[in-house]
Amino acid sequence: MSTDQGDGCMAAMAVTPLSGRCAEVVERAEHACFGISPFNSYFSTARIRELAA
Repeated sequence: MSTDQGDGCMAAMAVTPLSGRCAEVVERAEHACFGISPFNSYFSTARIRELAA
């Protein structure tokens, strides 16, 4: 997966499963969990939408 870094450059999003069971969920690509700080300017509405897609 890749994301726009705000300057037009695309970067891969790192996905790190926390356990073997989490890895199974990641492989199925049925779920997503975002840890987003409301005060972190990195996460714009557009970026969150892209990551969720």
